Amino acid sequence: MNLPNVTYNPSEPPINGIVFIHATWSGYSVLGLQRFSNSIKEYKDFPLYIYDIDSLEYSLFAEKYTIRSHGYGELYRLENGVAEFMSKVENN
Repeated sequence: MNLPNVTYNPSEPPINGIVFIHATWSGYSVLGLQRFSNSIKEYKDFPLYIYDIDSLEYSLFAEKYTIRSHGYGELYRLENGVAEFMSKVENN
């Protein structure tokens, strides 16, 4: 999926923006990515990033922010180098 204004797997972990953690093998994450892509208009003033959970770049990001994804399509907001969990797709 190629979304406008989104940076995929940035090599340097970002300091500010909205980050979606994607697991291509997870139905929850695929659904979450669809929802995220439909709602990015709300975040047009924020830098947007998508990390593939199986990439080296994600590992560096996760280490910096001490984040662990479980493949649910987690969404984080980064502000001044602080990560705040926003949501994940759940089986409701």
